Amino acid sequence: MNFKLNDIYDKLNAGTKEATIAWFEASSRSGFITATSKGSIKLERSDFSDEYSLKFLDNNGILLEEIEIKKDDDAYSSFKDLFDIIRKKIYNVDKKVGDILSELGKQQNFLQMENIFPGKWKNDYKFPNNNSGNEIFEIRKGKYLIRDIAVFNVEDFFTKQDNSEISFLKVGLMGDQRRLRNVLRVIELGREYEGTETDEMDKSTPRTVKYGRVE
Repeated sequence: MNFKLNDIYDKLNAGTKEATIAWFEASSRSGFITATSKGSIKLERSDFSDEYSLKFLDNNGILLEEIEIKKDDDAYSSFKDLFDIIRKKIYNVDKKVGDILSELGKQQNFLQMENIFPGKWKNDYKFPNNNSGNEIFEIRKGKYLIRDIAVFNVEDFFTKQDNSEISFLKVGLMGDQRRLRNVLRVIELGREYEGTETDEMDKSTPRTVKYGRVE
């Protein structure tokens, strides 16, 4: 091939940065392809060696020329950078990473909910008039279940940064209009919590609650 690799890189790099070259994900998902009226160029990365190749194809998809870009080639770092620039543009990497980071705290709280209440638990509760009771429950996929029946949605979950306190809202289902705010002190993470449960519709009568894991 009469074209120098550095010259090819210069053309591809300039066109990519100036957005005069449009890249698309190749069907192999191991690289990217751009097309002209005369054919196409595919830039691929090996999954095994982290080396690159340039493939020139005609309009029928027939391979005309293939250039391997090995780690000891002078142009290797340039094509590595170019591949990364193309990848970030096609997959909108910067925005997606930013979105993930902005949701990270929320996601951790969602994941922590099942870790904080793993398995089956006993809820011992006591009203201000000394009436008391208990129930066995599980929390799965944001639901508070008694005998495998969802009786509350568990929402608005929050944990202090040092994990010393947790809070969440139990929202009644099946016609139950109650919204029960739990604020709990962590006695032993994943084993025991105690605190108060307050009905948001009647905050004058909070009840004490103690949650303990039973299995």
